[in-house]
Amino acid sequence: RLLEKAAKLMQEVFNEGNIFVRYSGSKFCIVSPGISAETLHPTVERYLSNVKMQEEVANGEKVMLNVNIVMKNIRKQSNIEREISNMVDYLEQIKDTNTIKII
Repeated sequence: RLLEKAAKLMQEVFNEGNIFVRYSGSKFCIVSPGISAETLHPTVERYLSNVKMQEEVANGEKVMLNVNIVMKNIRKQSNIEREISNMVDYLEQIKDTNTIKII
């Protein structure tokens, strides 16, 4: 249910032109054609702070969603599949939780 909440928050915070790739639980790549990662960074921070407030109770214990997000500036002529693959590879290296990385 927490991932459903995270997905709903994405729809509320980001515009329709963004591409979201979910990798392994709560790790995401965001591709935003025409918007630099640096420009999008405040929006992603707002999203992450909203996600941090989400919680559920499962088996009597509080469960919170930890989200890792990787963003990258991609040129029009880039191979989008290869770029997303590179972003996913980078996600595998992240050990911290609730992080935003621009690569």
